[in-house]
Amino acid sequence: MKTLAEVHQAGLLHRDIAPDNIFLCKNGEPKLLDFGSSRFAFSRDIMEFPLTIKPGYAPPEQYSDFDQQGPWTDIYQMGAVFYRTITGRIPPEATERLVSDPLISPIQLGLDIPEEADRSIMKALDLDPRDRFRNFSEMIKGFQC
Repeated sequence: MKTLAEVHQAGLLHRDIAPDNIFLCKNGEPKLLDFGSSRFAFSRDIMEFPLTIKPGYAPPEQYSDFDQQGPWTDIYQMGAVFYRTITGRIPPEATERLVSDPLISPIQLGLDIPEEADRSIMKALDLDPRDRFRNFSEMIKGFQC
């Protein structure tokens, strides 16, 4: 998350954060791969590039509302990665959640995790971009007990 905060400060979005793009080194350090969908965060040219959609990891704005994409887009995807890692379940697709939201928090699933982690994951997965963390620095603070 610290590295993604730096990527965002440089004006880029990753737009394809998912388990298949995270590599764990032998020392346990994670590396985020595949910046092929990365684009300048504040460029209207974002619409000219192919759309990368990974069901369960892509937020609603990634399906159609290019003007609404920002750091919070990557935050949703990171929240989905945490959700999958902790629960073993891929979050329901955002388009499905817009109709009827079946997403259940990790604590409601019976998992024993800190409340701060549960709240932070669910905030990152909020369907409304305005209600998510605005940046990864905020998200990191959200996880702190």
